[in-house]
Parts: sequence; C-alpha cells; structure tokens
Amino acid sequence: NDNYLNDRIKIYPIPSIDKIIIDCSETQNLYYIIYNCLGEIVLQGELAKVSNEIDISSLTSGLLIIRLTGVDWTVQKKIIKK
Repeated sequence: NDNYLNDRIKIYPIPSIDKIIIDCSETQNLYYIIYNCLGEIVLQGELAKVSNEIDISSLTSGLLIIRLTGVDWTVQKKIIKK
C-alpha cells in the first residue's frame, strides 16, 4: 500500500526555498501537517486540488517532515527547506 501511495503522491521541489507543490490524485478529505525536527507542528491545512502549493517561506531552514492523511491512509515524507 505504501508503494502505491508513494507513486501517486509527488512533492517537489526538494530542497525548496519558499514553496512546495504536492500533486496527489487523491483529493477527498486530504490533510497535511508539517513538523520541524523537534516534532513540533509548524504548518497544517487541507489539500483540495490535484496540485496544491504550500508556502513554506516563513519556516526555519532544515529538515521537515510532512504527514499526508487521507480517509484510510497516512504517508510521511521528508522535506528540506533551504
């Protein structure tokens, strides 16, 4: 199931300076949470389109984790912010 979701969810560019794009064909009840390296939530919201742009310019540079949650699945991916 993870490989199936990883193939259907694209996050780019990595590394990123000011925004990330999330392409996902799953668009119903899709939410994201971005955590910093301390595990603190720094950004969260809902993804309502196939291609979504998230502004991360205000976040601190370094490694971030994004968790995407659908109706019956969750995927985590790493993001690097410059």
